[in-house]
Amino acid sequence: MSEYRNSVQYAGLADVQSTIAALRGTNPADRQHARERLIAIGRPAVAPLVRLLDDPHHQVRWEVVKTLAAIGDPAAAPALTEALEDEAADVRWVAAHALIDLGHEAVRPLLSALAYRASSPELLEGAHHVLSRLYWLDSPKLVKPVLAALDGPAPQMAVHLADYSALNTIRASQRD
Repeated sequence: MSEYRNSVQYAGLADVQSTIAALRGTNPADRQHARERLIAIGRPAVAPLVRLLDDPHHQVRWEVVKTLAAIGDPAAAPALTEALEDEAADVRWVAAHALIDLGHEAVRPLLSALAYRASSPELLEGAHHVLSRLYWLDSPKLVKPVLAALDGPAPQMAVHLADYSALNTIRASQRD
């Protein structure tokens, strides 16, 4: 991986785009090489990768989420949250674990998504998975009511109040 890190110095947009194009290839070794290169490029690759999350090909979306997970940039948290609603279960799974790895940085985008799309069963399931793993990491008092709502008999309805309260707590703490 060090040869990739050394080449990051001259990684321009064209390089990022051509490397991203390799994620669409049919050769698994080429896709892995492209992932490693994009991981080494890091943050400059995040925005172009996020734009590929609506690609019609499952394998491309999986590669993108896997790459964003390895880059670990909090700027990808909203896109990874959206990927929790992907039609492919393995894309959702990788996205959930990427959000868990982001820790506290994933909570606000996840709660914001719940505020607007609590009717999505995939989002509810993914949010439960992520928040249950993050529960002890950062803010048990913040996350507990949301988890309780997600565990309840009508999570689509109950999550709104708990989520709204948690988001207000986050906003208030950021003003202090």
